[in-house]
This record gives sequence, structure tokens and C-alpha cells, in this order.
Amino acid sequence: MAAAPAPAAPARPGCRSVSAFHKLEKLGEGTYGSVYAARDKETEQLVALKRIKLSGDNLDREGMPQTSLREVGLLHRLRHPHVVSLLEVVVGSKLDSVFLVLERVDHDLSRLIDSTPAPFTPPVVKRLAVQVSR
Repeated sequence: MAAAPAPAAPARPGCRSVSAFHKLEKLGEGTYGSVYAARDKETEQLVALKRIKLSGDNLDREGMPQTSLREVGLLHRLRHPHVVSLLEVVVGSKLDSVFLVLERVDHDLSRLIDSTPAPFTPPVVKRLAVQVSR
């Protein structure tokens, strides 16, 4: 009988490895990173993995983009029903592989805006504003 594969060892002490997740599909790509749908191999939880781009002119002296540092700090402290939750930060096998593990959501405001052919009506704008402000 073959032994079960050992769990993925952390790439850095105190951090889980991105290999603890199974990437399912690419959801999108933006200026600051790519986002993938993924499943935690241990818990089977569906999550979003956002790979932080660590190259270009937007790097801090320590190698992390200032915008990414702000995003991690804000998401770590922020708890709101209408804002995606940061679950953890994981690392890849290389020093420039950093991923945010985010709560998986079915819809986001960006996709809603992109899929709407006409501008939002005033009642829809009001409803969105109420949801974000709660």
C-alpha cells in the first residue's frame, strides 16, 4: 500500500505554501496581480488566490509594491459584509511568489459594471451605495 503524500511544506517558516491549494481557473488579471479560483487541498474550501506582481517600478525598498502592502494591511484590519475577506498570505517556491488567499465571491462590482450595457439607473446607484455604506 502506497503512503499518502506528505502535506506541502511551508516555503517560509510561519507561511503556508501556495502548493496547499489547487488552482481551478484564472478569474482575471489586473495591474497589480492575477486572480485564480482555487480549492484548499486540506479543507476543500473554495477561495480566490491573488498573485502579487513583484516586478516593475512600483517596488518598495524591501521588494514589495507599496500598493500591495496597503492592500494587505487594509484587508487584514477590515471586516465588512460587502468587502472581500483576506484569509491568509501564502508563498510560492520563489522569493517573488506571494499570494493573497481571499474569500471567494460569485460576483464583484467590476464585473457588474463591465456587464451592464447602459449606465446604472439612480435606484440601482442608491442601492449599491447603501450596500457599501453598511
